[in-house]
Amino acid sequence: MKRLIYSTLICIMLLSPAVAESPLHEQIDTAVSKYQALSNESLATAAEFQRRVYLDLLGTIPSAQETRSFLDDGAADKREQLVNRIIADPRLNHRLANVFDVMLMERIADGQVKSAQWRQYLYDSFVANKPYNVLAREILASNGADPASRPAARFYLDRAGETNRLTRDVGRMFFGMDMQCAQCHDHPLIDGYFQRDYYGLFAFLNRSHIFTDTAKKNYFAEKSVGNVSFKSVFTEEAGETGPHLPGDAPITEPVHKKIDEYKVRPRANVVTVPTYSRREQLAVTATNGNNRAFNRNIANRLWGLMNGRALVAPVDLQHAGNPPLNPELMSVLELGIVQLNFDVKAFLREVALSRTYQRAYQLESGTKVTAAHIQGKLESVETVQNELSKQVVVASQAWQQQQVVVAELDTQWAEIRAAYVKADKAASAKLDKYLKEDGSRVTATNSISQRSPKRDVLAAAAAEIDAVLKLLPVEKGVVDAAAAFKKKLDASNAELTKLVATREKAEGKTKEELAELSPLQVALDTAWQAWEPGKIERQAAAAKEQVLRNAYEKIQAEFYAMDGQKLRWKRIQSAALLDEQVVSQQKQLVELQQKIKQSTDQVAADKQKLAQLQNNQQSSQQTHQQEMSALTGVEKQRTAKKEAVELMDELIATTNAAIKLISTDDDALAVVSQLKQQQSRLGSEMAEADKHVKLSQSEVSASAKQLQSAATAVTEMQKMLDAQLATLQTQQQQLATEQLALVTTLEKQAEAHEKLSSVLVHEFVVSDLKPLTPEQLANTVMESLGVTETFRVQVEAEVAKANPLTDVDKQDAAKIATRQREVSEKVQAKLASLENEFIKLYAAGAGQVQTDFFATIDQALYFTNGSRIKGWVNSNSYLTGRLIKSESASEISEQLYISLLNRRPTAQETKQVSDYLTARTDQKAETVREMIWALLASTEFRFNH
Repeated sequence: MKRLIYSTLICIMLLSPAVAESPLHEQIDTAVSKYQALSNESLATAAEFQRRVYLDLLGTIPSAQETRSFLDDGAADKREQLVNRIIADPRLNHRLANVFDVMLMERIADGQVKSAQWRQYLYDSFVANKPYNVLAREILASNGADPASRPAARFYLDRAGETNRLTRDVGRMFFGMDMQCAQCHDHPLIDGYFQRDYYGLFAFLNRSHIFTDTAKKNYFAEKSVGNVSFKSVFTEEAGETGPHLPGDAPITEPVHKKIDEYKVRPRANVVTVPTYSRREQLAVTATNGNNRAFNRNIANRLWGLMNGRALVAPVDLQHAGNPPLNPELMSVLELGIVQLNFDVKAFLREVALSRTYQRAYQLESGTKVTAAHIQGKLESVETVQNELSKQVVVASQAWQQQQVVVAELDTQWAEIRAAYVKADKAASAKLDKYLKEDGSRVTATNSISQRSPKRDVLAAAAAEIDAVLKLLPVEKGVVDAAAAFKKKLDASNAELTKLVATREKAEGKTKEELAELSPLQVALDTAWQAWEPGKIERQAAAAKEQVLRNAYEKIQAEFYAMDGQKLRWKRIQSAALLDEQVVSQQKQLVELQQKIKQSTDQVAADKQKLAQLQNNQQSSQQTHQQEMSALTGVEKQRTAKKEAVELMDELIATTNAAIKLISTDDDALAVVSQLKQQQSRLGSEMAEADKHVKLSQSEVSASAKQLQSAATAVTEMQKMLDAQLATLQTQQQQLATEQLALVTTLEKQAEAHEKLSSVLVHEFVVSDLKPLTPEQLANTVMESLGVTETFRVQVEAEVAKANPLTDVDKQDAAKIATRQREVSEKVQAKLASLENEFIKLYAAGAGQVQTDFFATIDQALYFTNGSRIKGWVNSNSYLTGRLIKSESASEISEQLYISLLNRRPTAQETKQVSDYLTARTDQKAETVREMIWALLASTEFRFNH
């Protein structure tokens, strides 16, 4: 209950003057910003905006002159001025006629009403700025009898008036609900599509039928009776329903005397019109601004027309389980179209003026959002959703309880209602017999009225001839004429006599049937008196049930919308987390690379130091070896000296022994003296040799220690180097691991950002990429190549010559507007057959979804090899000729990009054009054509962004 009060307050707030004072385009931007986790203030460039709004509202691109004029305009409000000009442009009427034709008829083949008549009807409606609800009312109410409004009946007639098909398509086109699968049972996949909903809409149409007159012309007539019952093929649950619109309570229908049920009674060659028309009620109640499904459907479709994706997609599957991307924005648009009195052009203008519509195609560089920020928003949504989940339970219980009340009333009043239905069937059957006889009476009366004048003329002529015969009895020619007139007069009298008899018989039967109808009407009145209180009570209960159901589905839709919102925000968060992870990993890689550089530098320094120590070791080794060699040398000398001393000692000892024998021999004594001197010298030399040996040994010991020290230093340095190399290897392995991890993260980031692109579109952070429709593609090709301009100049000259405007006329805004519309109509007439070539190749099949993009081989062959486009590109009468005449590469580049892509080329693109032309100076014409083909085949040309 609290929720209902709250919802009511919200509705009151939406309808308050404070909201109405704010332009719709500002309301749009406010609603969008509230639902965004990530904002982007970047708008499309002037060139992007101009191309976008031309394609969306006019179905074509601006001419080169229009492009330059807008791009060079320095006015701050030039975008608003452009939108205002486009809204006033007569080409908008053609565009809207095409949009609504495809939307409502889905390119089905011509039937009773030619598509040209239908499109002219739509075009005239938009020229007159007919509100959409009025247009829809005319279409839904039309029976095709009035020649002026007959084209509106194409919606019914060209679907052969088949009730189930019409129920589905009326639901889809006008209420955004494809309930086909609820025809035989409650929808198996959509909880909110019930069989009784299908038949509630079916009940508006089941009394209607195709009526064919004697001229084989079809009309969509309507009977006064026809109740609706249904039974599920799954559950065997049965029910009956009167007409009711999606989201609305059952309609309270008037009760007429059977004899008064028709404005135009059934009869030969006459389209019946009941006193109370359910189809007229469909037209009125759907379009009076109070049915939310109708209002939401058109607002949703028009938003999709401008933004590439509707808030609810598919557009014909609106239900609580498929909520709008932004429920608040949907409410703003739904209310906005009503407040604008269903003025389609005014609505589209407001959408075009919104910053949301003008958003850039790509996210502004530097726009960042943290995962923590998203987490905070997710937690807030989770809190609200948890509360909603409780409200869903309460609302569901309230609705279910009221369903029980309705079911109990159905049971309570079942017998009385059945008695009324039985009485109604009996009275209706008798009425049909009465109307049949009355039809025969009227037909006979009309025939008598039509034939009596002819009989009277024949009688007068026969009387005159008889008078002549009395004067000229033997004149053969007069006799033959008299006989012929008498024969015709007799036949006419016989026919009239027969007709009079038929009328008299029919009058008798009519009186009989009417007399028999009288008691049946009394019985029906009695049954109605008994059933009326129950019906009133039941309808009141059903109305309450619908209110509770709407409340439940509203809360349920909000709940599911938050599911979608959380999913989108989690994707943004996931991308943000990956962005943060990439930054962190890149930072770690930089730090690791710095460490590796430090380690590498240290390794290089250690290697250099090790090499020096190894050199020192080698030098010490050489010194040690030298000292060892020197020691060996001195030791050899010492040994030699020692041996000489020992020999000398022996010699002296021997000599001393001999002297003892010859002690007196002076020579011997002299020798001994000499030997002792030698011995003394050898002893001195031996002592000196011992010193040298000791010195050498000391030096060897010192060099050995030095060598050991050098070896130890080398060993220690080698250990340090090995440790540093191991550290470096570990760091390099870690680097490889981190780089691989970064690659994996970058892949995940790329995947997340690819998914994020659609999320950002759904969040209206960036604009969508929209494929051109067949008509847009045709007009874009022709405008860009100069074909349309050629037709336009030709038509303007023809019109000016046929009906020149005076100087006074040129100052009359109304006359100028009329002239512009006349030119536009004649140009469109010339383009129509060319458009059809594209439609045949690029449009989806009749009755299929017309918004999906697809590519075929036939399309590619037509675009590249077809004589039509190739002829335009090869001809010097169009763009190619103008480019060939241009002297400078920069001028060619500017014209090329302005004409085809509606923007000026970048410096790089200008250089590419210049380089290509310079490289093929002898093939300028062919080079120009190749560049035109390149841009025609580009994604930028093929899509609206």
